[in-house]
Amino acid sequence: MGPRKSPKSILKCSGLVLDFGCGHYKLESEKAKVIGLDYLPAQGADVLANFEFSRTLPFRSNVFDGAYLSHVLEHMRDPVALLTIFPSM
Repeated sequence: MGPRKSPKSILKCSGLVLDFGCGHYKLESEKAKVIGLDYLPAQGADVLANFEFSRTLPFRSNVFDGAYLSHVLEHMRDPVALLTIFPSM
């Protein structure tokens, strides 16, 4: 398994993008700076955070221009609670 292809909407973004639950391979983008976030140490993770039990992330509000989340919600005990933190990003 190699690097993941970025969705077209992320490829168009030219700021700071959060790859939420990046695992070993964070998204790649020529225009955006991608920050990989995961709860376990992984090759692609730039930042570690236990987002299962925290309702906040280790970032200031409104710092990201885009966010990508894939194959994460099905692993969460309370996926709705996790999604409530996204509007403040």
